[in-house]
Amino acid sequence: MVCSCALSAQTNQNDVYELVDQMPYFQGCKDLEEGSEDKRHCSNRNLVVYISEYLRYPEKAKALGLEGTVYIDFVVDETGAITNPKLVRDIGGGCGDIALEIVKNMPHWEPGYMDEEPVKVLLNLPIKFSLKNSGIENDMKLTWGTLTSEGITKKDLMDNLDDEIMVRDALGNNLQVVELTVVYKKGRKMREAESRGDVNANVKRLVRKMKRGGEFVLLTTVQYKGKFLKVERAFRII
Repeated sequence: MVCSCALSAQTNQNDVYELVDQMPYFQGCKDLEEGSEDKRHCSNRNLVVYISEYLRYPEKAKALGLEGTVYIDFVVDETGAITNPKLVRDIGGGCGDIALEIVKNMPHWEPGYMDEEPVKVLLNLPIKFSLKNSGIENDMKLTWGTLTSEGITKKDLMDNLDDEIMVRDALGNNLQVVELTVVYKKGRKMREAESRGDVNANVKRLVRKMKRGGEFVLLTTVQYKGKFLKVERAFRII
């Protein structure tokens, strides 16, 4: 939560916030109650529909078999306009350019508010590129020790640091994790660590640096019936 001072009469127009009293909403939800769960769901749904409509898979990425998630930072300003889009994690093959184009061409949002004043808000948008249409990955379950919920504490994370990251198929069979990437983001900073499927020294070093308020994603590649599939899971540190 962001604690604002009641004595502040105005907001510095140059300030860019990451968390405000009312976060921005994607277009198409003005008729719903401000701050309601319905309006937030409407915003998220409309954003997904917009991305799906304009997402194109670059031919180079297809030819190389590139898949994964591209991350874009951008600012919704006081008028709801999109400014300062920035590619913070790319997977190559032209995917980053497509993701940037999608963000740059977004319609105006409803701006975010702090102390009842519209302000600039920094957002981070993950855009997933996947060649798989089988849906098999959706039936797989990724676990790390006893971490079961999306929101976890730093203590929970440290308690499971030495445990194995596992992926099971729909029948509960363990699958071999052949690649692991951990992507951590807090504020404008993003770091990542990679391994050949295990929680190695690089991954542990990154985990120890994680702090409350940050987010991280476990990106795994598993071998399943002769194919390599991508399975991922996101966590928030609360």
